[in-house]
Amino acid sequence: MMAIAAFFVWRKGLATKGVNLALAFFLVQLIFNALWMPLFFGLQQPFYALIDAVFMAITVAVTTVLFYRQHRGAAALMLPYFLWVCFAAYLNFEVLRLNF
Repeated sequence: MMAIAAFFVWRKGLATKGVNLALAFFLVQLIFNALWMPLFFGLQQPFYALIDAVFMAITVAVTTVLFYRQHRGAAALMLPYFLWVCFAAYLNFEVLRLNF
């Protein structure tokens, strides 16, 4: 769904106002997404993983708003991902809280 949402925005054209910024935020949230698993599972650093998850949730929220300005359907496709990231951040927080 994320890829389809990004495609809908990309299809508007890179010369369209706001498309580059929306796709840049999409890329940044993908980087935070890619970092979370190695932080949490690989390095077993739930604190740093939580910080990453918070930044990921923020960038997903901003991406969703920017996508909404370009294509409402793209923003709708991002909402389940945003909810999942928030839930994962909550679980990450609970792991941290219960173990420290």
